[in-house]
Amino acid sequence: MGYTKQTIKGISWIGAFRIVTRIISFARTALLARLLTPRDFGVFGIATLVLSFLEIVTETGINIILVQKKENINEFINTAWVTSIIRGVLISIFIIVLTPFIAGFFNDTSAVLMLYVISVVPLIRGFINPSITKFIKDLEFKKEFMYRTSIFFVESVVSLGIVFYSQSVIGLAFGLICGAFFEVILSFIVVRPRPQFIFDKDKLFDVLGKGKWLTATGIFQYLYQNIDDVVVAKMVNVSTFGIYDMAYRISMLPITEISDVIGRVTFPVFVHMNTEIERLRTAFLKSFILTAAIVIPIGLIFYIFSKEIVLLLLGSQWIQASEILKVLALFGVIRALTQTAVPVLYAINKQDIMTKISILNFLIIAIVIFPTVSAYGVIGAAYAAVISHLLAVPYLIYVLKKSSIL
Repeated sequence: MGYTKQTIKGISWIGAFRIVTRIISFARTALLARLLTPRDFGVFGIATLVLSFLEIVTETGINIILVQKKENINEFINTAWVTSIIRGVLISIFIIVLTPFIAGFFNDTSAVLMLYVISVVPLIRGFINPSITKFIKDLEFKKEFMYRTSIFFVESVVSLGIVFYSQSVIGLAFGLICGAFFEVILSFIVVRPRPQFIFDKDKLFDVLGKGKWLTATGIFQYLYQNIDDVVVAKMVNVSTFGIYDMAYRISMLPITEISDVIGRVTFPVFVHMNTEIERLRTAFLKSFILTAAIVIPIGLIFYIFSKEIVLLLLGSQWIQASEILKVLALFGVIRALTQTAVPVLYAINKQDIMTKISILNFLIIAIVIFPTVSAYGVIGAAYAAVISHLLAVPYLIYVLKKSSIL
């Protein structure tokens, strides 16, 4: 099967996963928005901000490096697993230790219990079998579809069940815990080899040497993508942060999901053709055109019908999110289009370029977000996101031209 057919097949399977999970996600969001308050979502948002930050800071980049390797990766699995376990333990400890300080920073003690409960998540995730990277590396997208869909389904059902029964946002944290536990079990059932507790420092240093740019990229992408959340939660209040976070999630779901699907499929395909620059250029342009043809109409729908979408999905108590959604719809389109460059740059081992772009994004938003939020309130955070992404586009175009991708 040629790469074009493999790409189409991959997009079909990963696209099916995204469609199924996003339908479930939209339904779950609509139900939770009627069971919980914006403040509840703000508290959960603070906990996930902390969790994702620590996961990013300690990210080794090992999954992408394993996909990039053209040789057999079985010999790296044991070391990757031991490293993942240690990382999970450290993240859990950090969350527990930092919880009082985080609650004090946001001036919200209701986040304490949520943070303690969510600290269990990375501990469990650390035991996931690293062999699951083979689904992507070997272009086995059907298996990836079945694997990810089942995990998401378990997490969603548990979250909804506990929230409905307890009428408490803590159910969302328990959903993450159950989803992580289920993924550990499933990863040992469906993929081989099963890792053993064997550590090889030479293999770890090999991966870390190549993954340092991925780690740096992840850190600055996190800072860039979440500084608006932190500023809103700190400068405005937790309830308004809950509204902003919900608008952000809605705007990102259908738009950036498209680029994520295409990027997830094209990355291993681009790796296979990374020595054929003309072929790679053509494949990248096709992926960009496909992404644009899908996300631009979706962005227009979200912009024009933002109020109706918010009322339909969330209800009248969330109506403030409609104006934020308009701005974030534009941000989602820009981000989705620029994200098409990520897999091709990773495929040609240009991880350092993505780090530089992430740093640029972060520096721009760090400069503009405080004055925009001070002047326009919560919607100013959305303006800052758009401005920071637009101003970084010229540098991305320059890099792609210099790398002969454009």
